[in-house]
Amino acid sequence: MRRKIPMFLISFFLLFFLWEAGRAYAEPAQDEAEKRDKIRYAVKGGILSIYDIPFETYIRLEMWDELGFIFEANNKNMIKYDLPGLYYSRPHIVDNMVWVFENAAPGGKGGIYIFNADTLNFIRKLENKEYSKYEGGVRKIYKHTVISGGSDEDVDKAVIWDTRTDDVDIIKLGAGHYVGSVEVKEDKLYIGSCGESINVWDYNSLEFIGIYTTGKERTNWNEKECITGIYLIGEKLLGVGEKTVFVWNLENRKLTGSYPKMLTNSTVLFYKNYVVEYKNDKFVLRNLEDGKAVRSVKTEKPVEDMIVTSEKIFSTHSGDLLVLALRHNKGLLFYDFNTLKLLKKIDTNGQALSAYKNAVLATDDRSLYKYDIAYKDTEHYEKFLGKIRADNLVLSDGIYYQLLKRFQDYPEVMASAGVFSNFLKSKDLKLQHSFKYARIGERIVSDPGGAPDSGHKENVYGYKVLYEMYNDASDYYFVNLASEWSGEYGKTSSYEETGAIPTDSAKKGFTEQSFFIPPEGKYKGQFEVGEKEPLNFLIYPKRVESVSKGYYEGFMKAVSSDNEDVSLIDKYIGDSLVKSWHEMLKERKSRLTGKDKDSFWFFNK
Repeated sequence: MRRKIPMFLISFFLLFFLWEAGRAYAEPAQDEAEKRDKIRYAVKGGILSIYDIPFETYIRLEMWDELGFIFEANNKNMIKYDLPGLYYSRPHIVDNMVWVFENAAPGGKGGIYIFNADTLNFIRKLENKEYSKYEGGVRKIYKHTVISGGSDEDVDKAVIWDTRTDDVDIIKLGAGHYVGSVEVKEDKLYIGSCGESINVWDYNSLEFIGIYTTGKERTNWNEKECITGIYLIGEKLLGVGEKTVFVWNLENRKLTGSYPKMLTNSTVLFYKNYVVEYKNDKFVLRNLEDGKAVRSVKTEKPVEDMIVTSEKIFSTHSGDLLVLALRHNKGLLFYDFNTLKLLKKIDTNGQALSAYKNAVLATDDRSLYKYDIAYKDTEHYEKFLGKIRADNLVLSDGIYYQLLKRFQDYPEVMASAGVFSNFLKSKDLKLQHSFKYARIGERIVSDPGGAPDSGHKENVYGYKVLYEMYNDASDYYFVNLASEWSGEYGKTSSYEETGAIPTDSAKKGFTEQSFFIPPEGKYKGQFEVGEKEPLNFLIYPKRVESVSKGYYEGFMKAVSSDNEDVSLIDKYIGDSLVKSWHEMLKERKSRLTGKDKDSFWFFNK
């Protein structure tokens, strides 16, 4: 039994570590190392949570790995790949890869998209024209073959595609009509059909073995149920219809019993000795040994899909998880399978599910998603951020640039923590910005009913960012500002690669501005962000460096329109600090040396 830690001891450790961590900053390196060791010992031993340590303490003690873990666990845990068309299958895991089927298009164009299971990087697409003629909505992957049926080409046939050899075999139902379900176990292939029948073949030779049937003498197919679920447990073969669960003896193929479903026309999920029926906003867990319902649960929205997994989706949970995808991308629900207690809801996309390597994989009509949420702790993370006190941050240049380098994927966190504003404050710099709606360009608009090349020019209006920086220091500064925004693409933007974006709305614009600002000086700049005002906007210092008065004045002279001193230009052409102006300086030099007679005009980037 796990030994419980007395509350007074936890309180003592918490107060001790926070007091220790909050002492004055000027301490010997050995002292800092000891404090890091003590905090790590307390977190590892469960005395403190990683969220109990203040943000400021992590920075002061340069505990970058711990901060990185917190940010990554709560932010960088979702990957999305946008598929090129519409309507895709659930994700299937095959040989550490994710397989996603596209619906067969007219002319036999359907195929399988294959992705790396860890990164969702696209690997290749498998296609077979013969397979796609018969490919339907019912699929089973067994070893390296795909078994499918229920297509419009021939509803009484199933297609078997060996993806290694690319060979295709077609088998016809011995009894029943329309392929409704597929299962393979111990090298036997079972196919359920309408007509309350299950056909069975030898998987390796495809020799037909026999039929499991209810034996009802009915000539009207509509009076018989379609077997849409197959499950083998012990000596039993279960076939699930719209209203009934049929039970056969596995060896002699005789029907030994049946019982009504709890929810008519429900979808079923088998797991160990249980079956889960779900329909609309309700699901029922049922014991397969006696057929009795264990528990019924009503959900907030209709259920689209569900899985049961033993993968450790949450670091704090042990045992099996029941995962539900709500219809219309309304989120995922996570239940403890043994108690059916709701553990967590995540508002995200996904309507067909799988689980692999402690992560949830999902698809909807357009995209493939991966959710790695084992250590995501929204409640404690938000409290952790809420306790940040910007006034307590003491940022040296070294620490600030470490933060930018290590946590460049989370600028919004740095902004909310006051890191950017504090760093500017330490330099006696002030930055402010505003948006202005104005003309940002023009476009050619085709005339109605005109020729393909006809049209007229039309003004385009959108948003510009106007920013000002004030220097209250006695230093001359070089400043590089970074800006990023989400929403409509701006004129200057960086497109994130499809397939590696953290959220569903990750389109972003990005730009940088570089300039010099003298003591008691002011700099004004502007740039366009698109036709719509951004939903989220950040502007922050990427680099601030003090330069000498001589350096500043020399550079200003080098870029001035009346400069004739080539040697002064040469001095700055090789200087990496002013690389934003290198092309302009080279053009200026070419003009002065007679290589380029065109007129020259300076503008600051």
